[in-house]
Amino acid sequence: MNWDALLAKKLKPPFQPVIRAPQDVSNFDEEFTQLKPELTLPRTPCPLTSEQQELFADFDFSVMS
Repeated sequence: MNWDALLAKKLKPPFQPVIRAPQDVSNFDEEFTQLKPELTLPRTPCPLTSEQQELFADFDFSVMS
């Protein structure tokens, strides 16, 4: 394995999945795609910087308490 070429992203991947749409999960087993999502909170608070917070400006989800 040429690790330098890999790190420089000069190697072709041995497999490149076909993705038909941004939400296409056909490359994942149903065992995982059928799981209900669980909210996992961090062990310690990690407040976002204003720059990081700006990345989520258009998101409208909020956790139900």
